[in-house]
Amino acid sequence: MITEISPKELQAKLNNKEALILIDVREPSELHMSGIIQGGISLPLGDLTEERVLKHVTDKSNPLVLICRSGGRSSYAGHFLDKWGFKNIFNLSGGVDAWRSAGFNLVPWK
Repeated sequence: MITEISPKELQAKLNNKEALILIDVREPSELHMSGIIQGGISLPLGDLTEERVLKHVTDKSNPLVLICRSGGRSSYAGHFLDKWGFKNIFNLSGGVDAWRSAGFNLVPWK
């Protein structure tokens, strides 16, 4: 099951230092142009596999927040993760566009 999370809800969880794994499914060219949420991991949707996700996740019940530009691709990625047995999946509503509109920053992607 995939749960929508607003930028403000995500920022509150990050401020509380909740153990979240942020997975950005945008392409590297997009990350270079706009940046990434602090602590985010780049796993482009086109390269997303269960094995690649498991390199960053120790337990399939770890909370995962999926991120893209507007929320569509990350929602699509969430369906794969749900199918692969991940249990605690969040989709950032409105993606990084909504994140920035809410006044939150992105950091340069390396």
